[in-house]
Amino acid sequence: MIEIRDLSRTYGSGSNKAHVLHGIDMNIERGAFTAVLGKNGCGKSTLVRHINAILKPQRGSVRVDGMDTKDPRRLYDIREKAGIVFQDPDSQSVAATVEDDTAFAPENLGLSEDEISERVEAALRAAGIAELRKKSISELSGGQKQLTAVAGIIAMRPDYMIFDESTSMLDPLARSRVLECVMRLKRELDVSVIWITHYMDEAAAADRVVIINDGKIAADGTPEEVFSDIELIERCGLELPPCAQLCVMLKNAGYDVPRLALNAHDCALLISGMTAAAVKEREGAS
Repeated sequence: MIEIRDLSRTYGSGSNKAHVLHGIDMNIERGAFTAVLGKNGCGKSTLVRHINAILKPQRGSVRVDGMDTKDPRRLYDIREKAGIVFQDPDSQSVAATVEDDTAFAPENLGLSEDEISERVEAALRAAGIAELRKKSISELSGGQKQLTAVAGIIAMRPDYMIFDESTSMLDPLARSRVLECVMRLKRELDVSVIWITHYMDEAAAADRVVIINDGKIAADGTPEEVFSDIELIERCGLELPPCAQLCVMLKNAGYDVPRLALNAHDCALLISGMTAAAVKEREGAS
């Protein structure tokens, strides 16, 4: 479990001092898919960089399976437990080919050649890019580069996978492929996923949604609970997922919408049910 207690951080000094995080308290359980939302500059990325020990708490503490991120002796253990994929896949490429890039992290763990080979093979298959193993990184599309970055993290076999706006530079098809890959990994490997995004439809697929606003936790609950508070969503400068927006539009147009739907499947079922009810009502009236 990841335990965050009274986490606070400031940048700058004097008149330029900016408070980025204010007393954050939260736990992240093993096996959960947690989406972290918030407008630009709210502190999302700063928060998750503390989990991976890229940043050390100025006040408060962060523990990853009991290991204090302030303890320099546990730095590599923590980063082996909690891998992170950043926004720009080019910034993470360290080797010429997909296979060599995937092998980089396990090689730095000091594993045997057989273990490294086994991990790389499993990671490439898990990320769905085994056929690209000999490809040059420079020949890949943006989505393929990001999946290569995902494979590199998988090869470390972390218990927690952090994605810091990892789909923000991708087209919709590539975004969908990366998200599907991560959700499959979460199910099959029982890893925790911490997913920072500006895309509300991605957050709607999570088990839990946390909204950071002005460095504080403004909401923490299931997607249904969080997105049902429309005033909160607007106050935090966010939008509802597209399907939920459609539900609100229908309700504002006078239709009896019993609840918000957060994905296309649920939205279709909801509208189908509303249509059937309307037809039944008309038939009863006639």
